[in-house]
Amino acid sequence: MSKWILSILSLIIAICTAFVILTITDVIPQEAVWEYAGTVSWLAPHVETYNIGKESQEFIAEQQERIDLAWAEIEEARQALAQEQEVMARKEASLARQERDLAAKIESRRKVEHLASLYTQMRPNEAVKILEIMDVDLILEIILAMDTETASAILAGLPPEIAATVSEQFQ
Repeated sequence: MSKWILSILSLIIAICTAFVILTITDVIPQEAVWEYAGTVSWLAPHVETYNIGKESQEFIAEQQERIDLAWAEIEEARQALAQEQEVMARKEASLARQERDLAAKIESRRKVEHLASLYTQMRPNEAVKILEIMDVDLILEIILAMDTETASAILAGLPPEIAATVSEQFQ
């Protein structure tokens, strides 16, 4: 009798092994196996649990894919904002530099106008004595800031070399 039990048990194991191998290799479709298993009363709750788990995994995978896509969009937007922020920072630095340069020019212009006002109040020959030892560019700026009558009197009093150099720079 033990030989018969051993033979039957070996046959059952062989059938189960063949069934598993055929199912794994898709010779027997897995969906068909699960449908059939769902009709067996004592397997139905287990098949239902398996199906719920499978649906949950599919749902989670779908949600993960959506999250990954959204994350990629967010990352792309973050990089675009970082680039835009970098551009804005460069523009801000450029504008700050321009503002400093303009403020320096305004201050320089204010000082030149103040000097022009002082030299306008002097007698032309006294102003010429001071101007002839200055830089030609500064002389030009001061003369341009003066009224025409005073500027021409001072220009006439300057040494001919300096007056010629200043006159050439008028152009």
